[in-house]
Amino acid sequence: MKAQALGKRLRDARLSRGFKSAAEAARRFRWNITSYQQAENGTRPPTRDKITEYAQKFQVSVSWLLTGDGTPEETEFKTVPFLGHIDDKAGTLIENDPGSRPEVTAPPGATKYTVAIRARGGGRVVNAGALLYFENRRRPPTDNLINRLCVLALPNNEVMVRRVERGSRNGVYTLTNFVDPPLVDQQPVWVAEIVWIRQP
Repeated sequence: MKAQALGKRLRDARLSRGFKSAAEAARRFRWNITSYQQAENGTRPPTRDKITEYAQKFQVSVSWLLTGDGTPEETEFKTVPFLGHIDDKAGTLIENDPGSRPEVTAPPGATKYTVAIRARGGGRVVNAGALLYFENRRRPPTDNLINRLCVLALPNNEVMVRRVERGSRNGVYTLTNFVDPPLVDQQPVWVAEIVWIRQP
């Protein structure tokens, strides 16, 4: 997410609702004025929940506000692709047959990149059976994911759900859950933050 580009869309959405200043909008919707101004300025990106709230109050599409794709008035996604099951204990993603395209109910603020997987394996990070939603862009890790719960892949093709923490130096990360010893100084191939969890 590019904070300044998102901030510009947020400003455009505010102006389209007739609010002349960020402070005016923040007061109207009872938001912290400084936090909202930082979101518009791109100095402090808002959380996914806040983005959804801003979109609802300004009556624009969450997916447009989040990514810039489509138009502000774009209809929200009702369903998203269901990729398969993740066995967190074994570190494997059991993907659906490529020929099948099952879908599940979309979370709030879903975009064209949002997908879901179902957790198996006994509650190492989330309850077994939970649906985990993430943006399927599969990008290299960045420091803005520190202390976030993510789906990620290691170079040996293991796919797992872990909390991402700082490693001993730049470019490496320690991966944790509630049960297993931490995986120290790992270099994931790709990392995607879990943006929504639907419990079984």
